Amino acid sequence: MSDRLVAQSAANAAPGSLLSVLGASVNTLFSSLLSDPGLRIDGGSASAAAEAQTAFYANVNGTLVTVAAGTNLPALVGTVANAAFGLFVWTINSSGTIAQLTLATGASLGAITIPEIPDNVAVVGALLVNPTGTGAFVGGTTALDDATVVPNAVFFDGNDFAIGNVIKFYESGLPKSER
Repeated sequence: MSDRLVAQSAANAAPGSLLSVLGASVNTLFSSLLSDPGLRIDGGSASAAAEAQTAFYANVNGTLVTVAAGTNLPALVGTVANAAFGLFVWTINSSGTIAQLTLATGASLGAITIPEIPDNVAVVGALLVNPTGTGAFVGGTTALDDATVVPNAVFFDGNDFAIGNVIKFYESGLPKSER
């Protein structure tokens, strides 16, 4: 069954039915990375930017897109206070445009709420920072391996977030007693 047929069927399903609950997840199920972008610090070190080290492919709601190796991701936007945690998430649409979602921050790792992934995009990956040196991490300015701010940058593959988002959408349609 094609993803578009499933999406159309889900959109017309009765409220509360399994198909209507799954409908919110259809775009996520059919929008994912097909290969790993190898996210890293641009050039390997001493940069405030991130890049896709390897060429990668994604399926975005049934459209195949590719991104060349060495492509810089959009500049990080947002500030993470010293000793806090921040999660930057990048997505790609069916035109191959990569965007950053709003920065999610928290005083602890558990306090971060992963941003809701919009429909019709695939998650390229994410970057978790936890500055433990002196000062805050300023996206687009502080080098991701800065020895003074010590961002403790960790990159994640986008498919890890896609699976979590499917579970989140599924749970949102369940009664609280069943979550």
